[in-house]
Amino acid sequence: MKITCDKGTLKEGIQTVQRAVPLHPTLPILSNLLLEAKGSQLKLVATDLEMSVQCFIPVEVFDEGSITIPVRVIGDLVSNLPEAKVDLEVKEGEMVMKLRCERSSYNMNGLSVEEFPLLPEMGEEGYWEIGQKIFKEMIDKVIFSAASVTEGRAVLTGSLLVIEEGNFKMVATDGHRLSFVSLAVGGLPKEGVSIIVPTRALLELSRILSNQEKEKVKVTISENQVLFNLGSKLVSSRTIEGQFPDYRRVIPSDYKAKWKANVEELRGAMRRAVTMAREGTNTVKIVTEGDQLSISSFAQDVGQGEDLVKIEREGEDLEVAFNVSYLLDALARIESERAEVDLSGELSAAVIKPEGEENCLYVVMPVRVG
Repeated sequence: MKITCDKGTLKEGIQTVQRAVPLHPTLPILSNLLLEAKGSQLKLVATDLEMSVQCFIPVEVFDEGSITIPVRVIGDLVSNLPEAKVDLEVKEGEMVMKLRCERSSYNMNGLSVEEFPLLPEMGEEGYWEIGQKIFKEMIDKVIFSAASVTEGRAVLTGSLLVIEEGNFKMVATDGHRLSFVSLAVGGLPKEGVSIIVPTRALLELSRILSNQEKEKVKVTISENQVLFNLGSKLVSSRTIEGQFPDYRRVIPSDYKAKWKANVEELRGAMRRAVTMAREGTNTVKIVTEGDQLSISSFAQDVGQGEDLVKIEREGEDLEVAFNVSYLLDALARIESERAEVDLSGELSAAVIKPEGEENCLYVVMPVRVG
């Protein structure tokens, strides 16, 4: 293998794929990036066996070939090179890659490509498309509600992707809260689609999705794999098997009270409440008093506080307590000026959403106090 490329292009390619390298690899080869020069491109690949990220960058190829190099070595080295042309060369039969850039010259020991795990073969039959900007926004609006890998059932450590009746829906929950977003998208499959994608794969996908309106991502689903094709970048992942909770049953449909308030005023009050709440149980008590919402917090060794927020209220006065961090996470994703909070009882879940909208909402379970 012998190629020449721009340092900046190579650095970007490495940074795109290197997050797929596991922190604690079960095999030495998983610490390496695969580099394969062919035609006029260099393919870079990293995998942890559950997820793979591929990137294709333009290079000048003199001799085709491939090798795997430890990501830590090549990543750190390329990041600190001057902005200039980079030459990479691997002589036939050797497992050493020579790097040259201006007056710098390094030899990096690698491993055979034959040791690198084979990626699942997935064609493009049956793929569907969605705008990258739209998909990125949907991921960012729901993914924070998924359970961490160290807790909860496996199905809760990912997000549910559903296609039904011309709508693309995403749902995530950890059992204490739920995020839901739905969007009508043209060109979706007529038959229903339902898969659970691991949080880590969606996070990596979100990082490389474009903010350009016209850019598309192709989504291909096989029996236990999903492939997101962005053209020069690909993310593939195993899907999570199991039955995702019925989100429709989690979202309350009847309400005893409805509050409407300015989002920034609610956020400000919640942020101040965190000062006290985080030193105690991270809980805030919320009470309606006519056209005001009382948000109070208490910590035994720190003190107590209260904020009053003006609201429009329909229905009963209620007193309810919540994990303040969950409320802030939901409010952070609401882009409208005003938010709506619907409750069906003091021990029932609250639904938080942009005023007048039903296609984006957050469900937060209450906390029992005293």
